[in-house]
Amino acid sequence: MKTNILPIGLALGGLLCGGASAQPDIAFGPWVGLSANNVGGAPCSQQDCATYTLSLSTLPSTTINVVVSGDSGQPFVLALSTSATLCAPIPGITNSLMLSGPISVLASGTMPPYMGPSNCGGPSPHPPGRFTLPIVLPPGFLCPPAFEADLQALVWNNLSFALTCTIKVIC
Repeated sequence: MKTNILPIGLALGGLLCGGASAQPDIAFGPWVGLSANNVGGAPCSQQDCATYTLSLSTLPSTTINVVVSGDSGQPFVLALSTSATLCAPIPGITNSLMLSGPISVLASGTMPPYMGPSNCGGPSPHPPGRFTLPIVLPPGFLCPPAFEADLQALVWNNLSFALTCTIKVIC
């Protein structure tokens, strides 16, 4: 498995500020999903142009677990933007692009296998995969009140690419 993680250190640490445990798939199709600390919609449901908010001011710890779900052994990209105002369909890709520029890639690579339970049914030529990116903030970090960051992933699912829902991270 090859996964590339952009060196995020304090730059990303300055964007995200709290957390708990990760949640199961937020999905469209068998394995498509994006979650962050139990924020998101119903598992395995249509998530086109859906945005879920993660308020960092109410989280009890300094770790956010961002979980991307897709087909195991297939490519994925996790991206970040300071705005998610689009709902733009892209031909050949399931669901719509929500992030609006500039967009930064946080992680990309090949989706590692996921051996836990999945409530997502449906046909797929590949078993489920899951990538977790733990984001840890330095002790005493203060989140700026006007801060906003939006996360969205592009994953391979059921013989095509699919975009996930969007997670809006605020203070």
